[in-house]
Amino acid sequence: MNTDCPNLHSNDLINRDPRGSFSGFTLIELVITIAVLGVMVATAVPAVNGYMTRHAPQYAADEMFGDIQLARMRAARFNRRARIVFNVPGPNQYTLQDVDNNDNVLGNFKVVDLAKYRDAISFVPSPSAVNGPPFATLQFLSQGIVDLNPAVTAPANSNSIFLSNLAGDVIYRIFVSAAGGSGVYRWDPAANQWR
Repeated sequence: MNTDCPNLHSNDLINRDPRGSFSGFTLIELVITIAVLGVMVATAVPAVNGYMTRHAPQYAADEMFGDIQLARMRAARFNRRARIVFNVPGPNQYTLQDVDNNDNVLGNFKVVDLAKYRDAISFVPSPSAVNGPPFATLQFLSQGIVDLNPAVTAPANSNSIFLSNLAGDVIYRIFVSAAGGSGVYRWDPAANQWR
C-alpha cells in the first residue's frame, strides 16, 4: 500500500460524477452512432453526385468567365498582351498565355482541362447561327481590350465560346465584347434564345 497517499484506491482512477455513478459512452452507443452516420452518408452521396453532374456545365462556364477576366486583367496589369488558346494543348482544353508585343508567347500561366468536370463538358458550335463561330484564339491588348486583328483573334467574326454537356441539352455561351466585357448565358431551347 502506498504510504504517500493513504486514501488513494484503484477504483478512484475511474471517472465518477458527484453522485457516484460512472460517466462516458458505452460501446453499444458508439456503434449505433457510427451506424446512423453511415446511413446518412450513404444516402447523401448519390444526391451530391447528381447535383455535381447537373451543374457541371455551369461550373465550367463560370471558371472560363473568370479566366477571361483574368487574362484581360493580366494584360492591363503587366502592360502586355494575354491570350487564351482553345483546344490547346488538347481537345476540350484551353491555355492562358502571356504574350509580348511581337506576339511571341512568354509562357503559359494556366491550363484548364474540361475533363475535370463531370458529364463530359466540351466546346461546341453555337446552337444559333446568329452568334457566328466560336473563338479559336482570344487575345487581349495591353489596355485590356480584345485584339481585333484577325491574324490573332480568330475567327474574326467571333464573339463567344460555347460549352455543352455530353447529352447536348445544356449549352452555355461565354460572350466577350470588343471592349473586353463578358457575360455568361444559358441556351433556352424552348424559347430559342440565350438567357
